[in-house]
Amino acid sequence: MSVPRGNKHWMNVAGVLGVALAMLAPGLVSAAAGQEAAFDPAGVWPDLSGTWVITTTSMDDPHGPYQTCCTGSGDWVPFTPKYRKIHDDFAHLPEFTVAKNTNNMTNCISPGVPGTLEHPVLFEFLLTPGRVTLITIDGSVRRIWTDGRSAPEDLAPSPQGYSLGHWDHRTLVIRTQAISHRSDLLIAGNIKDTSKTVVVERFTVVDAQHLNLEVTVTDPDIFTRPYVYHRAFMKVPGTFDVGCTANNRDNGVGEVDLTPPE
Repeated sequence: MSVPRGNKHWMNVAGVLGVALAMLAPGLVSAAAGQEAAFDPAGVWPDLSGTWVITTTSMDDPHGPYQTCCTGSGDWVPFTPKYRKIHDDFAHLPEFTVAKNTNNMTNCISPGVPGTLEHPVLFEFLLTPGRVTLITIDGSVRRIWTDGRSAPEDLAPSPQGYSLGHWDHRTLVIRTQAISHRSDLLIAGNIKDTSKTVVVERFTVVDAQHLNLEVTVTDPDIFTRPYVYHRAFMKVPGTFDVGCTANNRDNGVGEVDLTPPE
């Protein structure tokens, strides 16, 4: 139960109700524990409001999104031999070509998880009881369930996967599974998620203008051990409208892909 800040009367009522619930229905109290953890001691969520975008510093990081997939050795990424070859072949493609610069985002198709937030896209969080919704400018919508539920069996894969979240103090922790094999694992290239991909994200509010993200990707087909990387985001003014049309064929480098869609 949330209560108005500074209202001692309602805080006392909430305390009495909490005791009653503990006596009459312990199961209800334990089931709600994960949701209550979303509140800090002041009775409010961490401030994830506003519009966010990846920072220039994060994009220029030697281990950042583009360097990880597309240039250099990427020797910090624990690829299996099969995926090391896929990475290296892509990294050696000539720059400013269709093959080097085509990915889901260039076709206005959702990169999925975790690829979307590798791009400099605008996004925002919508926090509601039992759920966090993440909306991005490409039209992607992620539903992150924070109500203590378990993942259903026989999940159908989707670009955003199935996400369960909980709060660890001021950090939003999200575990995502059942991600589509067409979802981009990196910002570009031919490395996609598999049926074994599991992504754990930890969003931490640094201050009113800065947000840190730690990502751990586990997939025994792609990596020899969990792949952990970090991203940083900053808050920017204003809001955004969705500006993408699915399967747009203009790749932004002066050529148009006329291949019929699948």
